[in-house]
Amino acid sequence: MARPRRRALTAPEPAPPWPSFVDVMSNMLVILVFVITLLSIRSGRMLEAIAERAAASDAEALLAQEVALLVETPGVAVEREGAEVRVRLQESVLFDSGSASVKADGQGILVALARRLASLPGRIEVQGHTDDAPIAGALTLRYPTNWELSTARATAVVRLLQEEAQIPPGRLSGTGFGEHRPIASNATDEGRAQNRRIELVVRPEEPGGDGAPP
Repeated sequence: MARPRRRALTAPEPAPPWPSFVDVMSNMLVILVFVITLLSIRSGRMLEAIAERAAASDAEALLAQEVALLVETPGVAVEREGAEVRVRLQESVLFDSGSASVKADGQGILVALARRLASLPGRIEVQGHTDDAPIAGALTLRYPTNWELSTARATAVVRLLQEEAQIPPGRLSGTGFGEHRPIASNATDEGRAQNRRIELVVRPEEPGGDGAPP
């Protein structure tokens, strides 16, 4: 009868070595440095965002304060609409009836206003508005409708702000709205006079923006 074969004895596989204390601490230190770096970057961005918001808020307050220092002039009004400052100038302050050439007195008012605005951040949109009386007579050859007249007036003011007050053109824009955005009833002479106007709408820069019109 054959004897059963004996199984060969093999040495047990060595257990994987435990990491040393130094290795563990080194790995923990690497992880800690990584976490701290991420938190620093995030905190830095948060602080930067907070600083930008604060700067924008300060600029907005300064803008409103500077515009409010305008000499009180009949036909000139300053309004605050949220983050915007709106300077409203009636037609009689800047233009003769049916004209898009800024009068000498009006030029002085605009330049004085623009010099206050020039040092402040933000975009300046010049808006031209008219009443609902249609253009008539020989004037229609130059301005067929109130669209053309209101746009020509806005453009004239933009050019004056750039050329005389040295406001960078990238901060300026001009738009004509004709009679389509009235602020008073056109049923009365007083209401029509209020509707014939130029508005300078000043919008503080958005954080991170360049102040140029979109």
